[in-house]
Amino acid sequence: MNRIRIHVLPTNRGRITPVPRSQESLSCSFTPRPCSQPRLEGQEFCIKHILEDKNAPFKQCSYISTKNGKRCPSAAPKPEKKDGVSFCAEHARRNALALHAQMKKTTPGPMGETLLCQLSSYAKSELGSQTPESSRSEASRILDEDSWSDGEQEPITVDQTWRGDPDSEADSIDSDQEDPLKHAGVYTAEEVALIMREKLIRLQSLYIDQFKRLQHLLKEKKRRYLHNRKVEHEALGSSLLTGPEGLMAKERDNLKRLKCLRRYRQRYGVEALLHRQLKERRMLATDGAAQQVICA
Repeated sequence: MNRIRIHVLPTNRGRITPVPRSQESLSCSFTPRPCSQPRLEGQEFCIKHILEDKNAPFKQCSYISTKNGKRCPSAAPKPEKKDGVSFCAEHARRNALALHAQMKKTTPGPMGETLLCQLSSYAKSELGSQTPESSRSEASRILDEDSWSDGEQEPITVDQTWRGDPDSEADSIDSDQEDPLKHAGVYTAEEVALIMREKLIRLQSLYIDQFKRLQHLLKEKKRRYLHNRKVEHEALGSSLLTGPEGLMAKERDNLKRLKCLRRYRQRYGVEALLHRQLKERRMLATDGAAQQVICA
């Protein structure tokens, strides 16, 4: 019998297909720990670790903090001069904003040259044409362009808007005529003396008015007392001594003693006349001083 031979071709099933070799990784070559940041063009490190390469055209940022005196650890392009100042991207942006604000105060408005410089920032070179020299002068170019360009104004936030004073009313016509330094609280020596003199005069007039009020009250009480005494004397008279009802001998002796004691303090003759003249002089002196204060 004839034998039939069948040849089976080998298949790739169960075998690992070789993967084509990928291109060299473009991530940062920082060895202490893995870094996934992309490398800078033509360099082995990213912008964060580029200072590890001593031959790279970068140096430490020249910005020094005014609070703690520490220097910024970020990388900045090396300037053309050896002792030149160079800043990282963040501090270069801050310096540009500061120069921009300063130029806003000094320049009245945009001129032709400033507008051209502003438009030149939108012109970008082709991809891949950047050289180490251009990257070195990038920070200085940003500073120059931002210092000359006015740029767009920053949006005004709610906190920066003027809210006004809700307690104050609108200015009236009379408020324009007031003294702006009326409530300043700063006075010269002459003004202080004048204010104190006016206050003393006002206090003296208040005291005099109070004394007049007390004198009026005393006179009114004296008048009422004399009136009541007169009414009592007319009603009773000398009936206490001579009335038909009469009094007991002991009560009559006590009444005589009381009348004698009341007369004991009274002034008679020349003494009474001098005392009355003294009282009149005092009254004239008090009334004269009050009239002078009122006239002043």
